[in-house]
Amino acid sequence: MSLPDSYYHPLGTSSLGETLAWGFIALGTLVDPNFYQRCFAAKDFSVAKRGILISTVIWILFDLCLTFGAMYAKAIMPDVPPSEGYFLYALTLLPNGLKGFFLAGICATILSTLDSYLFLAGSTIAYDLSPKKYKESPLVLRLGIISVGIVAVILSFSFDGNIKAVWKTLGSISSSALLAPIVYGHLSKKKIHDWTFIISASFGALATLIWRLSPAKENFGLDEIYIGVLSSLVGILLGNSLHKPVKLTKTRH
Repeated sequence: MSLPDSYYHPLGTSSLGETLAWGFIALGTLVDPNFYQRCFAAKDFSVAKRGILISTVIWILFDLCLTFGAMYAKAIMPDVPPSEGYFLYALTLLPNGLKGFFLAGICATILSTLDSYLFLAGSTIAYDLSPKKYKESPLVLRLGIISVGIVAVILSFSFDGNIKAVWKTLGSISSSALLAPIVYGHLSKKKIHDWTFIISASFGALATLIWRLSPAKENFGLDEIYIGVLSSLVGILLGNSLHKPVKLTKTRH
């Protein structure tokens, strides 16, 4: 069975604005704490740079395999829901031995991701957000991991298992709040003030939530991430007018 023409179109059934919105969400990698944690763990700048380039190539290959596999699944099993197509197609196609490897790989991906994000979130609470006297406390670290895990479970029920809605909602909020100030920090020769960062991130997150819940979104057809990023940029301009950026000193890598 052949696939509809939309499967071979660069935009699929989405508009250009919606496709670019997902592109902004993909740039959320630049604001992902896991990304920076791994970069800081590198031996030096060149090792981190090589790691990013190699990871990007692997990421592209992974996404191509996933996309083409899902297209094959849709062609072979057109009546299966898209969220289950790739999984059921693999179980149908693979022999018994490889089915075990496939399922083990899925479980390993889920568990490693869960472990990584929970540990990082707990570390952030224990080392970055806790009062000075509680920093590096093993108890605070454990409580941070448990609290983040509870919040994650509550959020998972809120989205009824729709992973696309999870990525769209949380990705829009995080990218809108953090993308502009962090990219500005990378490109600028001056360091923005802490309050400028807070103003920018707050403007971006609040504007995203307000626009998402506003009836105006349907009338204008404008994705909330555009409003959020623009509001975050306005926050940077406002913050810089109140708190002047500080010139960075050069560091050797």
